Amino acid sequence: MPNLTTEIRWLNTRYQVLLEDLRNNSSNEIYENIVELFTLNQQIQAQLLLHLLSQIKQTQQDTDKQLMELSLYLQDIVMSHIKEAENLEKAR
Repeated sequence: MPNLTTEIRWLNTRYQVLLEDLRNNSSNEIYENIVELFTLNQQIQAQLLLHLLSQIKQTQQDTDKQLMELSLYLQDIVMSHIKEAENLEKAR
């Protein structure tokens, strides 16, 4: 899979070239270029969306890991308090 930045840069460059070509082309070529511009725009948006979704997924995984660590820490605290309460009960 190509580097996201490189791919978006290439798509944007192609997009700019097509915009420049629109100023110098005949009617038929203009329609073809507009369709290609639309397609390139969709590809750029798709790449950015894919990047955002992967970032969201990574954030979710990181959050899940942190929550699991916190849960284990709290479980240890609760178990410690239970054990302490049992020891106090035995001492009475």
